[in-house]
Amino acid sequence: MNLGQAKTKAIQYMREYSTNSTINSAAQNGDYTLAFNNAADAAQKKIATIKHIIATYSISRNPILNQLGLLQGFDIVQHLDTDHVLTQATGSRAYYFEVDRQCTVHLEENVGGVWTVLSTISVPNTVTSFTAYKGLIAPSSASNLVRIRFSGSYPYNIRNRFLCQYTFPTVQDIPDYTPYVRYTMPADFMKLKGVVHITDPRVYERMSDYKWEGKRTIVINYYYTGSFDIEYYKYPTTIDSTTLDSYEFEVDIEACEAIPYFMGAMALVEENASISTILLNLYQAELGNLDQLDTGVSTMTLNLNPWGSVI
Repeated sequence: MNLGQAKTKAIQYMREYSTNSTINSAAQNGDYTLAFNNAADAAQKKIATIKHIIATYSISRNPILNQLGLLQGFDIVQHLDTDHVLTQATGSRAYYFEVDRQCTVHLEENVGGVWTVLSTISVPNTVTSFTAYKGLIAPSSASNLVRIRFSGSYPYNIRNRFLCQYTFPTVQDIPDYTPYVRYTMPADFMKLKGVVHITDPRVYERMSDYKWEGKRTIVINYYYTGSFDIEYYKYPTTIDSTTLDSYEFEVDIEACEAIPYFMGAMALVEENASISTILLNLYQAELGNLDQLDTGVSTMTLNLNPWGSVI
């Protein structure tokens, strides 16, 4: 059902569709139809909390190893009054680190035995908690050593140090080097349904090893590989005064039938309280009859032999 069809039904339920067998004009029903969009929006959003709209947000991961080594650089190191050189590798072209106070950090290249500054990051005194810094660098030779030197006049903490021998299209493309990586769900996210992990060798399974922060942030282990289909219940697109009558409702067909009742009830709430109450009761009855079970299919994990039969 689309918005235009719902408007027609609402007018019919209100007994305003025709007069003496003559269909009323759009102008005659204009005061009603102008209010219909907001009512349709409220009705659909309420229905979506009962009869869920299922959506999927997909991400993929294949971590790039730190030149420091596997599982290295995550530990917290404290800078007091002596420079720290905690990260050093050959031909590095990208870096990442986190510090929690003002300091100065130098990216340096060893050229003929002399450490030469490639880039300097001045962390301001406004930083009072762990803050990430990452960037691209270009050593003069891929065989030269590159290091991060943590300097400064005051105590601060350092963690999640990373050097990478590969470059990236932009600084934003450099991966965050943290034990767990955060992903923000889309703005229409209502509630998590589940996570499907697809990876090697031939794994397709529901995943439970993830964390959740706040309302919309999922957190996944840095070293997990594969794709992750994050299934969630979504809010429908907002219906406002600019929404065209061709807009198709996002809730299931049987749920759509409740929407015109609410539209009609809201349009008559002051003009004809008795009909408004009847339509509102019909709307509530439709809500009570909705099947609250999800329409998504549960996922199994199968191991198949090359001929396709289950092992």
